Formats: sequence, structure tokens, C-alpha cells
Amino acid sequence: MIKKIVFVFSKFFENKDWYIFNCPFYLQKGYEVEIWSLVQVHYKGRAKEPIHMFRDYEVKYFDQVNDFKCEIKKNNRKQTVFFVYPSLGENHETGYLIRRLIRQKGFQYCDYFYPPLVMQSVNEKFPNKWKDIVYYYYKHIKEIKSLFFSILYPPMYVFVAAQENLWHLANKFDILDPKKLKYINTPDYDKYINEDTNEDLIVLEKEGLEKYNYIVFLDEAHTHHSDFLNAGQDFWVTEDIYKYEICGLFDFLESQTGMEVIIALHPKAEYSDAAIFGGRKMVDRRSRELIKYSNFVITDFSTAISYIMLYKKKFVMYTTNQLNDYKICMHAQRILAKYLGCKIANISKKLPDNFMDIYVKQLDESKRKAYINRLVCSRKKQRNITSAQIIDKCLKSYKYKSFKLNGNMYGRNG
Repeated sequence: MIKKIVFVFSKFFENKDWYIFNCPFYLQKGYEVEIWSLVQVHYKGRAKEPIHMFRDYEVKYFDQVNDFKCEIKKNNRKQTVFFVYPSLGENHETGYLIRRLIRQKGFQYCDYFYPPLVMQSVNEKFPNKWKDIVYYYYKHIKEIKSLFFSILYPPMYVFVAAQENLWHLANKFDILDPKKLKYINTPDYDKYINEDTNEDLIVLEKEGLEKYNYIVFLDEAHTHHSDFLNAGQDFWVTEDIYKYEICGLFDFLESQTGMEVIIALHPKAEYSDAAIFGGRKMVDRRSRELIKYSNFVITDFSTAISYIMLYKKKFVMYTTNQLNDYKICMHAQRILAKYLGCKIANISKKLPDNFMDIYVKQLDESKRKAYINRLVCSRKKQRNITSAQIIDKCLKSYKYKSFKLNGNMYGRNG
């Protein structure tokens, strides 16, 4: 019987993560919960601590791989399961190391996925038959390494947030195994089904906002994202140019509508003040509530688009010349815009007087439902249960089995 859950990350554990990964629920259910991180191993000792570091519960950070191996061995094999985030398909380098060590020590792990974004061609279907998957690997030969690794060191469960994550499965044959592949919710959907209208209205009152009489901007921290700093990547957006262009958009929309623009801060945002947004109100960790009661939403490329779909909101998708120079971002945004059937406003150019008519989009019901099914919650039944409830049910029904690895038999003595 599983009694202990160990979350393993290659990132810093932040305040938001305590609730995103439903830690209070598991503690309430009687599980022992531990949080481990190999962020410094992943970033080769260069990782910079974010300002929202979680400090209310012990998090074990490992600078050395040997310390991680020793800590694994301290646990009971029958009673402990490791949740590794992100999935192997989304984190190859450190992902191989973490999973191999867990399995070599005789323990089980589960893959846990990022919230998905539309990244593939909208016309390409997920392979859902054995011969289709074989053909997929024939076309994508570079993914064979992940396939073989997943066969050699298989996960106990694969917890997939939504269908779009199937493109990132290390082993595409897991699509055919409903006992292993389990659909959970995106974190946004968990928040959506747990919403409290009274609390939402209190947030609105605290921020001095009137229902449906303001515009929300979904910040992506293009100039202050700690993940890119840790990876040693240059920001593709120049702060002074981005400020000029984004504030120009805000000024234009406020003059056109008579409504103020409110900034829903990205969880990774580390701005020293609100100057980059022209001094406008910035609100942290309240994207759902802000979107729920907004008039419409401004976005470029965000998982929080899920709230736009869930609450049936109008939206504007924007870009800039600098964002377009970052090819991965440009490609992903164009695929998303095509999927949603909307136009992308380049705010580096002069905005037309009929901007609202051209770019403010209200998605039709069929596309809205398709988006939710593909990227938010892909279960056809039991859509009102949380990810943690699904995972808890899986862990309670799991029967520990012995397995042989590298000539060693694990599982008989726990």
C-alpha cells in the first residue's frame, strides 16, 4: 500500500506549487509527502532562486547526484512512489537521470506532465492504434531513445493533463494502455471546479474592480522570466521597446473602450515595480478570478487561455516584431491562432481604428469545447473531480509487484 509520495523536480519549488500539486490534499488523506529538487544538478549549479520560493514546508535540494541516490535508498519500496515533474518527454537530460536512479534502486515513479499548449499541426491526429504508433516512430526516429528508455525503466502511471500532452509521451504505446495512462486535470481546471463565487467577489472588491468593466492582460514575463535566466538564455524582448509597444496597446484599448487594463502577473514575474506597464495595477496569482469577471482578455501565448475558454470570454491575441524574431514562440502562436480561428495583432505596427472589430474574438461553442477537451480536461466522465482525487484512487488500487532489474529482484521484502 502506498503511504508516501515524493515529488521530484528539476526546478525550484515555489509558493504556487504547493497548491498546484495538491500537497494539502495528500496530507489530509494521510500520505507522507516529501518534496525533492535537483534544480542545481539540472542547471549545473547556475540556478538563481526565484523571489517566490516556498519555505513553509521542508524541501530537500540536492546539489550532488550521490546525495540523491542515498536519499532514495532510505525509503520503503512497497510504500513509496515518486512523482517526477515534468514528464520524460518534456525534460530529457535530467529526466533520464532521475528516472534511471529511482528504478535502479528498486522504486516506482509516475510521470507528471506540464499543462499543455498547442504545439503540433492542428490537422495531425494522435496515433491511437498499434500500427499508427509504429509509423509515428518511423517518421520521428529521434524519439526512439525515449521509447527504449521508457521500456527499460517504465513508469508506474503516466498522469496526463490533457490530450495535447500525448505528443510528449516518452512511450507512445502507453496511449493504448488505459491502466497506465490516466487523464488528470490541468491546474487551471482544478481551480475552476473548486471556485468559490463569494471569495471571487471579495477579490474583485479588494482590487476595486467592477464586474465586466475592465480588461485583463495575461503577462508572460517576457523580460523577467527566471527559467530563461537559469538556462542561460538571452531574453528575446528588449524591455524599453516592449514597454513602449505594450503600453501603446493598453492606451489605445483604454481610449477605445473606457475601461482600464489590469495586469494578471505571470507566476515567474519578478518586476521591481509597475513601470513596464505604465504604472497599471498588477495582481499576482489571481488570473482565474480576474478573467472570470473581465470584459475581455489580452494574451499572446499562455496556458491561462484555458480560463478564457471555460468562462466564455472574448480575447485579443497580440505579438510584436521582437516576439516574432523568436521562431519557436512565433511558430507556436501561429498554430494556436489557426486552431482558434483568430488573427494576431502585431502591436509594433500602427493599430487600425477598427482594431476591435478585426482582433477581438469570441470563440464559437464547438471550437471552445474542442479546446477544453484537447487542452484542459480530456475525460468524458467525472469532470467534477480533481487531479488529486484521481491520483489518490490510482494509488489506493495499485498492487505492488516484484520486478527484476539488472539481475536484481525488487519488491519481495519492501
